[in-house]
Amino acid sequence: MGDELKSLTELAHAHGQIQNTPIKEDSPFSALHAQCDVVHGWSRHKFYQGQEVKLSDADYLDALEAAKEGEVSSGADHHPLTVFSQEESEAKLASDLAATKSKSKPLGQKASLHGLTMAKAHALASSAGTKSKGGK
Repeated sequence: MGDELKSLTELAHAHGQIQNTPIKEDSPFSALHAQCDVVHGWSRHKFYQGQEVKLSDADYLDALEAAKEGEVSSGADHHPLTVFSQEESEAKLASDLAATKSKSKPLGQKASLHGLTMAKAHALASSAGTKSKGGK
């Protein structure tokens, strides 16, 4: 039962690593937990792998002790899981670039939207009896 994997939030609650009164936007985690996060690459893992880190109670407690000494606990270290090969890095970069391109509008569409907006602004200005800048 001690080998059950739990989320970092569950573990922090269970082992007293949550601040009593976090300020508005602050992290609810203790400074020691935050240090563990950096030393063991937990947030980095979540960012790169897209999934929460889960640990056993024993690995979490080892991580806390190791972080106090500025060391890394092998059972809690997630840095090796976020180091990508050259091929993986290139594939991720290509995927991110493709996603960015698909979200952006082609320049022609942006330009035509700008033209429509300006035409509407000129029409509103002339209907109000004012001459808009640009002479139309």
